[in-house]
Amino acid sequence: MYMCSKRILMWNLRMLSVLRARVRGSKSFQPVRSRSRNHFEDEDSIEQDREVLRQRLRMGKRLRNEPLTESEELELVSSSVAENRRRAGPIGSQDESFALQDPNHAFLECCMDRQLPDACLAKCNFRTYTKESLSAMYFKQDPCPLEAMKEMQFCAAQGRDHSECCARNGVTTTLAGMKCLTFCDQRLGEFITSRPTQLDMSYVPCFDRFENMKACFWHDLTRFYKKK
Repeated sequence: MYMCSKRILMWNLRMLSVLRARVRGSKSFQPVRSRSRNHFEDEDSIEQDREVLRQRLRMGKRLRNEPLTESEELELVSSSVAENRRRAGPIGSQDESFALQDPNHAFLECCMDRQLPDACLAKCNFRTYTKESLSAMYFKQDPCPLEAMKEMQFCAAQGRDHSECCARNGVTTTLAGMKCLTFCDQRLGEFITSRPTQLDMSYVPCFDRFENMKACFWHDLTRFYKKK
C-alpha cells in the first residue's frame, strides 16, 4: 500500500513538473510569422541592400572623379523622381498596369527633396503652379524666390525632356520662339549644353504658353497610369 502511494505521488510530481514547463513555455511563446509577411520583409530587405549598393557605387565614382550615369545623378538630385523613373521607365513605354502616385504628390515630393522654402512648396501643385504665380516670382512680387523656379520646373517635368510635346502644343509660337523649349527640357544639366544659367526678359513671352507646357508634364504623369 505504501509503495503504491509512493508511485502515485511520484507520478503526480512528474506531471506537475511537465505542466510547469508548459506554462513557462506559453509565457515566452512567439507566434510564427506567416509566409506572406516574411515574403514582404525579404523584398524590403533586398531593396534596401540594392539601395546601399547603389550609394556605394555612386560614392566610389565620385571619389575616382568618374562621371555618373543619368540615373545615378538623378538619385542625388531627387530620390523620389529617381524612384518614379525606375518604376515607370522612359516616356511612352509605361506599362498600363502600373499604378503611380497622384501627380501632385509626385510634384510636391520632388520639391521637398530639393528643400524648397515653404513659400514655394505651396506652388508645387499643378493647380497652383500657374502663369500668374511664376510671373509674380519673376518680378519679385512673391515670397518664393525666382531662384526656386528652375527647381520647381524640374520637379513638375520630373527631370524629363518634353520638347516634342511642347512643340506640338505651340510653345514655340511666342516672340521668344525656340527659347521657350528651355522650360520643357528638364533633363539634368550635365546632359544639356545649351541651357542658359540665368533667364532674362527675353523669356517672358514664354509664360503666355505656360499652360501648354504644363499640360505636357501632367499628361506624361497620367498618360498610361491607373490610379490606385
